[in-house]
Amino acid sequence: MKIDERIESLQAKLDQAIAKKKQIEARKRAAEAKRNRKNDTRRKILAGAIVLDMIEKGLANKDVFMSAIDSRLKRDDDRALFGLPPLPKPEPEPEPVHDTLEADGEVVGYL
Repeated sequence: MKIDERIESLQAKLDQAIAKKKQIEARKRAAEAKRNRKNDTRRKILAGAIVLDMIEKGLANKDVFMSAIDSRLKRDDDRALFGLPPLPKPEPEPEPVHDTLEADGEVVGYL
């Protein structure tokens, strides 16, 4: 085996090892991101349960809580979970009116 062939073979093995290492690192990052999202969701659920329990027991002000919820929730299905009415839908913006110059039924310019 010539030295150039040996170098080429070793380079291919090195490239494969580098690609495998990158794949393993990407899997680790994805698993960590998933774990972080899961932990964040769990924290929110636990904190929410504690706040709702405190409100139920009169240890937290329900009016302050509901006001905060009302001002922050925008989606109708989220608002319904707390017995809040849907927010009014914004009025659609009127479409601009373009006056046109026409000749023989074809637009030739805008005013």
